[in-house]
Amino acid sequence: MNKSKGQLSLKAHLLTALLVAFAPFAAPIVAVAIILAIVGIVAIVSVKKRRSRKKWPSMKDVEEGVRLFEVKKGQVLNIELKQHGRLRRGYVRITPLSNEAYILKITGKKAFRVARNLTMQFEPNRVKVDR
Repeated sequence: MNKSKGQLSLKAHLLTALLVAFAPFAAPIVAVAIILAIVGIVAIVSVKKRRSRKKWPSMKDVEEGVRLFEVKKGQVLNIELKQHGRLRRGYVRITPLSNEAYILKITGKKAFRVARNLTMQFEPNRVKVDR
């Protein structure tokens, strides 16, 4: 299906068309409610589309990007992962043998899963996961 980024789904178009079709037969208060419903539908659909467009970088992008922190296997004291809550961010705390801890803030379930999988592949016996 060829859809541009701003194009709404067929379900949203159908619901909006039904609301517009019945608006002339409704009382003024109901007509205002219908207009607000249309605006709400369009807003919800556009927010969902915007969230789904987030493109995660590939491993090649990560490897070629700017490195703020680098540690080799065997040089890690511990890796602590804390999952995010409703009002707080999660984090990954990497403590190397030779330096102070480096903390990465993470939000969202997908980011936590990616961080957990990467750290488990890197040093599985040094990883501590708090939920």
